[in-house]
Amino acid sequence: MTAHINQTADVIHNNRSHLTPVHRLPNDVLLLIFGYLTGRSNKGWGYPLFAVTGVCQRWRDFALACPDLWADVVFAPKDGGASEDQTRSEKERLELQLARAGVLGPLEIMLDLSHFPPESPHDGCLNPDNTAFETVLSFIHRASRLELHGKLPSRWTVSPSWMNYTDNRLRIFRFMTNSSSPRSPGSQARPFAPHASSPISLSTTSASMRALASLSTPSKGSDLCFASSPPASILEVLVLTRGSLRELEIRHYEGRSDPGPSFYRVPSHTAAVLPHLRRLSLAYISDLRKLTMQTVLAHLRAPQLEVLRFAGLHSSSDLIVARQFIQASGNTIHLEELAIKDVKKLGASCTELIELLSEVTALQRLSVDRLAGNGDHNALILALCRRSSVEALSQSLLGHENDLRQ
Repeated sequence: MTAHINQTADVIHNNRSHLTPVHRLPNDVLLLIFGYLTGRSNKGWGYPLFAVTGVCQRWRDFALACPDLWADVVFAPKDGGASEDQTRSEKERLELQLARAGVLGPLEIMLDLSHFPPESPHDGCLNPDNTAFETVLSFIHRASRLELHGKLPSRWTVSPSWMNYTDNRLRIFRFMTNSSSPRSPGSQARPFAPHASSPISLSTTSASMRALASLSTPSKGSDLCFASSPPASILEVLVLTRGSLRELEIRHYEGRSDPGPSFYRVPSHTAAVLPHLRRLSLAYISDLRKLTMQTVLAHLRAPQLEVLRFAGLHSSSDLIVARQFIQASGNTIHLEELAIKDVKKLGASCTELIELLSEVTALQRLSVDRLAGNGDHNALILALCRRSSVEALSQSLLGHENDLRQ
């Protein structure tokens, strides 16, 4: 027994002697560790590496020598988890992070304004969140990926002066509306989870998607805003970034009701042509009163679209609009992936959906899920099975016959 204990102790001692100290880990291993901590390894949103810079001098030097590790800028006031460095204010943390991100590289910016004060950032200067918000906005022209979460301040404006930029390359734009009412004093803030994935997520953080961006510092008197009052137009942003935009997602959290941003004052014949748009996702926006799937698709043209995803359609009329959008964009031969989820009222013969599928001839992936109504699901399944060009057909439709009979 004693010999066995001694042998085990020798093995442990020998193994420990061969372990690499943390301050001597190879650079590629450090890069993996830091990438995981910042969320880049799982394409999520993380926080900067203030904590690891205090581990040892080598970790600090390596982190400071990699501007990309500081390029994910998250502004989420009253999050509770964002203030990793309790010795600095939100404004000081952002300023330090942006300085370490360098002066040339692209940034990926997420603004979660679910609990942001409703006044304009320029009005309540005594509020520390406002000054921190202005710090982020001063760097927004470098964003290659821009995500807007929550109900935005009613008077927040973004200058259209980015049109003067030659490198107009905003690649990913996501608008995630959350129409929760303002919190009462003393109420608990809903924490924002940077790594939580939405039902449909199209954002990609691969290096090929990053480039110098298109948005510039807001200036006084600018007239482009994302707001619920007064209603403004997302279309203007799409027009200004049409030369570079690759992915667009507009999502409304299901079950909420809010006028949201709209295409108000936009002539019906006006359409933004996005020649490089590859992925489009519209999720549950039919719950909004002004920004509906029909108004969005009526004002967009995407001739090179490859991935089209819908969720939360109210009726079969939305499918008709989708088919008209595909026809008007002239991308029937380019569309490779089509996903349709959660149609609340499907027509009796599923004609609208079958006609939509007949418009796309080059599909490689088709997903149809959660259809409700009195539709003839047998005819629909037969139409799907005839799509011999489809390599991967989602089985979710076949497994939801009860939903189809409702």
